[in-house]
Amino acid sequence: MEAITLSNEHKDIYKVKELYQKAFPKNERIPFWFLIHRTKQVNVECVAYYDQQEFVGFTYLIEHQKITYVFYLAICESARSKGYGSVILDAVKLRKNHRVVLCIEATDVPSKKKNSVKNARISI
Repeated sequence: MEAITLSNEHKDIYKVKELYQKAFPKNERIPFWFLIHRTKQVNVECVAYYDQQEFVGFTYLIEHQKITYVFYLAICESARSKGYGSVILDAVKLRKNHRVVLCIEATDVPSKKKNSVKNARISI
């Protein structure tokens, strides 16, 4: 698994944007241009993950002191249910040896999304 920190000029930025728009409902998204703009700060990273040069997902990370907050984590549809989410979270933990914090959806709250999607996110 290869992790590459992205900038606005990276060749696969459009793949990250497309996955971001597909993986998260509009009401959970911040404008993509703003996310990428914020990566100019030292404590913010958008990281693309590759398996044998194939794009499999991304994270958007914010660091403060010894804490890394996973703001977004998404896996490409074709790569889901193959363990990539767990591998990426492990990679995030190892990157800087910080505590890792992320929010997940509650499974007991009624939603328009299928419960299987929520449970898949939690199992990662």
